[in-house]
Amino acid sequence: MLIRRLLAFLCIWLLVCPAWAVNVKQLRVLFWHGNIPVVQPFSSAPITMPASGTTACYSYFAPSSGGCSTGIIGSPIAVAGTVSGLTWTATANATAAGVMQIELMTATPTAYNTYTDTNYGCQLTMVASNVQCICTPKNATACSHAGVTSKALVAGNIYAWKFTVVSGTTNWNTMSTQIGWTIAAPNGGQNGQMVGGSGAGSLGAGAQTSYIAPYGEGGISGTETNVASFEPNLGITITSFTTWNAGITDTTPGHTWTLVHNGSNVSGFTCNTVGATSASRTCTATGSVHIAPFDTFSINVVGTSGSVNILPAAAVSFTPDASGESPIFTQVNTGTSTTAFYNLVGANFAQAQATEATYQGITPAFPNSYTLSGLLFFQNGANSAAHNRTGTLRTSAAFPATPGASGLSCSTPAGTSTGTVGNGGLTGIICQSGASVSMVPSSYADWGLVTTSGSTTSTIRYSAVAVVK
Repeated sequence: MLIRRLLAFLCIWLLVCPAWAVNVKQLRVLFWHGNIPVVQPFSSAPITMPASGTTACYSYFAPSSGGCSTGIIGSPIAVAGTVSGLTWTATANATAAGVMQIELMTATPTAYNTYTDTNYGCQLTMVASNVQCICTPKNATACSHAGVTSKALVAGNIYAWKFTVVSGTTNWNTMSTQIGWTIAAPNGGQNGQMVGGSGAGSLGAGAQTSYIAPYGEGGISGTETNVASFEPNLGITITSFTTWNAGITDTTPGHTWTLVHNGSNVSGFTCNTVGATSASRTCTATGSVHIAPFDTFSINVVGTSGSVNILPAAAVSFTPDASGESPIFTQVNTGTSTTAFYNLVGANFAQAQATEATYQGITPAFPNSYTLSGLLFFQNGANSAAHNRTGTLRTSAAFPATPGASGLSCSTPAGTSTGTVGNGGLTGIICQSGASVSMVPSSYADWGLVTTSGSTTSTIRYSAVAVVK
């Protein structure tokens, strides 16, 4: 009887106190399910192999769209986590069949030129057509394991993907590979991270002020708005960033690194590599800066007078406002072609491609699907009169089928003059889509942009919210 009375009272209370009812629901979700961990999807497309030979090459541990370097490059990790869900595809342009291998390599900052194999990766048997290797969990066709199915990431270490020809396939020329993977926050936590490397540019020598994008293969520019990430409809709190660069030939000169929020340096959120004598330099800054929707952020790099040219890399750690959610970013240059395609995440300053197959990204083979929502599409130039641009997420549930248009789409209005957009001083026009699209593991996806003829050249930014549950 007492239980019945309590239930009746609770029902009446919820009816007359809707605000309290919401709080009770939130408490119930928190009590029963806890925080949803941050699991971020990463995807690279395409990574072009060296011109010829069997020399191993390296790619940043970050979304990339470019070459595979025979020199030592890498991406730092800001916080501990776990990498899994590795998925790998290749276009077989070689004249003969062969076996290729991908491995996750790691090094400490002080011994950056001595990479060690983490035993995480797989082998792919080349055939006469496109081939896909789902490494974790593995598929039986054309794929074999080189080691474990996931790997813990050590905060402060440097990571890179290493590609090697195991047998046959002596000519890699024009061969394109795409890889996808996920990074999970440690212990099911909420501390996600964005990682990148500047394969798309270098700082140059001497005293100067430059800016790098904190996500993916970052572009470098003397103008902050050219590279700043544009936060989608998800707030995050940045808690730290870690930088790394190698191949240093100077001694005392170096660089100072500062978080930039809405175009202004954040006081105290800085670190420096000035005075380090090692050929590899790293530094870490900590703080707490909230990035609201439509905010911009980047990393400012200032070289001293004697600084040498470097290819910097960085990782940014964050806590999302909404449990389990993380932002993804893409920024590319575009022309006036009527149809163009962009890889799914991370390739800053890459040119749009008229051929969709060259920019199709791989959805990581994480055991669960994930969703993309809150599309934010920005262009820095106005449309011509009576013309507009439409950005659409294109997906395919099967490999290597051509992706088709999804519901995650929006169009910038025709003939609209530019104005200040968001909170970071960007000048242009934007559109948003409130739709949500499920991303199936090991599928293909890209951004498709249809431009009516006559529109001006613009720099395009996409951002969205990714949720893995």
